[in-house]
Amino acid sequence: MNALRNAFKNPVWRVQLFGIEKAMIVKLIMDASQLPGKGIEVACFSFLLKLMPDFPVPKILIFDRTKNIVDCDFIIEEEVEGQDLCYVIERMQARRDFMLNLGNVIGRLHSITFDSCGYFDEDFNQITHCSWVSLVNSLFEKYLYDIESKSSLEDGMILMIRRYWKDSQDYLQMTSMPSLIHDDLTDRNIRVREIGVNHYVISGILDFELCMIGDPIKDLSKLQWFLRKFPLERRFFYEEYGSHIQLEDSFDRKIEAYCLLDRLKHFSLKEYLIKFEGWASFLADGEEEIKRIVLR
Repeated sequence: MNALRNAFKNPVWRVQLFGIEKAMIVKLIMDASQLPGKGIEVACFSFLLKLMPDFPVPKILIFDRTKNIVDCDFIIEEEVEGQDLCYVIERMQARRDFMLNLGNVIGRLHSITFDSCGYFDEDFNQITHCSWVSLVNSLFEKYLYDIESKSSLEDGMILMIRRYWKDSQDYLQMTSMPSLIHDDLTDRNIRVREIGVNHYVISGILDFELCMIGDPIKDLSKLQWFLRKFPLERRFFYEEYGSHIQLEDSFDRKIEAYCLLDRLKHFSLKEYLIKFEGWASFLADGEEEIKRIVLR
């Protein structure tokens, strides 16, 4: 049994039993505040696998909330083999094929639509129904309030952010049906597996704790963190993704606004995130990106 080093919030182990080919991942949920998100994630995995049995998410074996075995809730799921995308994307040779694969997987996810935007409960029932613009504006105001109260950004920068966001309202309008979105779709939550020599496929999309219903383009904002490194191959992602989701002419401008929202979320949590390895540099990069966006 091996502890996994990249466990961010809860203890996680990889367990290999004798006579069982596939390893299991055991997660102890020590922080009760994490339970709602874990419940939503487990329900989302079940929902996705029922709808699309071949969709690359973990299969949950046990979600125990009785505390009869250990004094906390725990999850046991099948291991998703491979590595996080962030560790292999630079050395991929067949990157065109991978981008097509990624566009197909994310496009299939976003093809799952609902009648209105909102959030889920732990049984994967939609519990809020609202317009998308009102939802993202409420997030924007929440993040800025936290930033202002903790002085995480300079006052002059906050004024420019508010001006930019006001000018972005037209771009935030949705022109398609609300989709199931992951809402934390980074290259650390995409697991890839090598098949043959330097041919990678997506083996898992992980960490659906924040999943919600909304504008599918919002999910593309965090993908930009690595897509922008590969301008030649990036078009293959959009080519395949566009066969599932119709992209608006102004989708680049919309993605930019969502990138700003992502960065503001990080700065609203700066005091917490700065404690973790690598986040000081990531926040510094984030501040530069905020300046680039609002000074465009």
